[in-house]
Formats: sequence, structure tokens, C-alpha cells
Amino acid sequence: MKQFPMSDAILTRMRIILLAVTLCAASVLIGRADTQQGDDANRQPNLLLAKAEKGDAQSQFELGAALSLGKFGVAQDYEEAVRWLRKAAEQNFAPAQNHMGVCYHDGLGLTINYEEAVKWFRKAAEQGDADAQCNLGTRYLRGEGVATNLVEAVSWYHKAAEQNLAEAQYNLGVCYRDGQGVEKDETEASKWYLLALRSNAATGNAEAQNALGEAFYLGKLGAVKNAVEAMRWFRMAAEQNLAAAQSNLGICYERGDGVAKYEVEAYKWDLLAAAQGETKAKHNASLLELLLSPEDIADGKRRAQDWLEHRKTTSLSPR
Repeated sequence: MKQFPMSDAILTRMRIILLAVTLCAASVLIGRADTQQGDDANRQPNLLLAKAEKGDAQSQFELGAALSLGKFGVAQDYEEAVRWLRKAAEQNFAPAQNHMGVCYHDGLGLTINYEEAVKWFRKAAEQGDADAQCNLGTRYLRGEGVATNLVEAVSWYHKAAEQNLAEAQYNLGVCYRDGQGVEKDETEASKWYLLALRSNAATGNAEAQNALGEAFYLGKLGAVKNAVEAMRWFRMAAEQNLAAAQSNLGICYERGDGVAKYEVEAYKWDLLAAAQGETKAKHNASLLELLLSPEDIADGKRRAQDWLEHRKTTSLSPR
């Protein structure tokens, strides 16, 4: 049976994924405000305000972040956000310092001032804040608020990349690919691209999980071919209803790559992907229908429907 194969253009797809999710090279990283914060009860605006007014830097930062993002029932107010962020930043709280750099860079509640942005990015970066390190690296790369220095840019990207920041890992890969601040090295570039995919995939990003699966399936980006590992990542993405991953999972089941050959299960995943407009899956499902018995076709359709019902029930469950 001739199937549409998995795309071999994995590097292009991976770049699209990373650029869609992370824009460090073109902009700035605002910082992971949610991951810096405590439980939901402690994010209540009144509680945050009370603690912030007592001088708690973490609360000042969280309140500033909430005001800048318009989260937790707080109206978006950049000027008020900056007031609280500055209080935390002046207490040497690195995430707030990075956030202040973003505000100066993007003109959020402040007049754009790249030199001030660099000052705050540096303060946070020197404390080990990965977002700030990546932001500072990009300022050196672009010559914003500081003289262009590609070697210095690579140095800061390295620091952030070693903390598993996907944006920095991707940017470092680009530097090695293009010979910016380092000698061109396609092997090293692929290494950092793969690490960037891993970092994004580990956060639950379905497209990154699928692309990582393709890297293992095809042996691209320096990954050693491993169909079992590919299946693991395809399944993670497919269970999040990513059509491309469902199609890839169907191919693996049909071929017996990384899993026992099971054409009914392949048909199920092809149907799920095809229902979302995945052309490759539609083709493969049609071919399987020529081979499967009417009973197996009915079983595959039932499996697909059961999966959709389970997903619907799960998505409606309280969290």
C-alpha cells in the first residue's frame, strides 16, 4: 500500500514552530510571570496589593505583571504596572528587572529607551535570569541600546540555553548555522535546534512534540533514528488532538514502526486527523478502507468516536 510519507522538511517546520511560539530574536521575552507566582489564592488582587504595599518584592512583581497583562481580574494599566515592577526591581528581584527591560524596550507605560532596557536586562541577566540573558543577547545581536557584538550575543545565548530556555537554544542554533559570533557549524546548530524542540516539547507544546517525533523518526537534527521514541512524542501530541501527529501515529501503526502493527488503530488515527482536514491522513484512511474488512472499518470508526467522546468528557472535567 503506497502511503503519503511523513514530511522530510522537518527543519523548516521546526523553525516555524519555534518562531511562532518564541520571538526572542525579533523582540523580547517578557518572562514567565505565571511560573513565578504562587497558588491562585495568593494571586487575588487584594492579597497581592496588601503584600506588595508591605514591601514584598515577589508580590510587587506579581501585581505589576498582572497589571501589565490584565490578568486575575485586574484591568490592564501599564503605568501602574511599571510603578510596582520598579519597586520590585529596585529590590534586585531579577524577574521584575527583566520585565522593566521589556517595558523600556517596547514602550509599555514608559518612553522607549533601549539603553535603559539594556541596563535592566543586564541586572537580571547577571543574576542568572534566563529570559533576561536571552533578551540581552538579542540586544547585542541587533545593536539596540548597546554596540553590536555578536560574540557577546552568543555568550549570553549560551548562558540562557544551558538553562533549557528554548528561545535561546534556537537563537544559538541560528548563530552556529550562520556563523554569527562563532564559526559556522551545522552539527552544533542541529544540536541546539534539537534541544530547543525538546525544551518546547517538555512544556506540552504539541507541535514541538510532533516535530521532535519526526526528528527521531527520520534521524534529523542530529537525533539518532528511534521509532519507539518517535512514537512516544507522536502520541503525546496526538492526544492533544494535533492532526499532523495523529496522521504520523497512524503511519506508525500501519507500518509497525516503533509499535506492533495494528491497522485498525492506524485507521482510527487517520480518521481523527482526516476529520481535521489532514490530506495525508485522508489518503491513508481511504487506502486502509480497501484492505480492512467491514467489521474492522466499523471498529476503527467506533474507536475514533470513543476517543472524541473521551476527549470531550476530559476537557469538561473540573481542574
